[in-house]
Amino acid sequence: MPTSKPPGANAGEQGVNALKNQATRLHGAGESIRGNINQAIDAAAGDKEGVRKNENVANVGVAEMNDAVHRGHGAGVTPVDTKGEKVKQAAQGERTL
Repeated sequence: MPTSKPPGANAGEQGVNALKNQATRLHGAGESIRGNINQAIDAAAGDKEGVRKNENVANVGVAEMNDAVHRGHGAGVTPVDTKGEKVKQAAQGERTL
């Protein structure tokens, strides 16, 4: 027999999801700002690798702002999660495998 949710349960879930989306967008804005500032500093110092890395950070931040999907670093709870984070970091130019 299927169980039903109490009235208002979906509204609560929607509210939590809306907060998570906004937090992700805010995080993306911060990452974009951080990437752009660090990119400018690296450019002034002549660090081409740093410019490339921080351009990726800024681009990932913009993507987070646009679609509210967090793409940042995680602690990695399991070996699979940790490997996944390493792969993501490598794709972003923040780590070599």
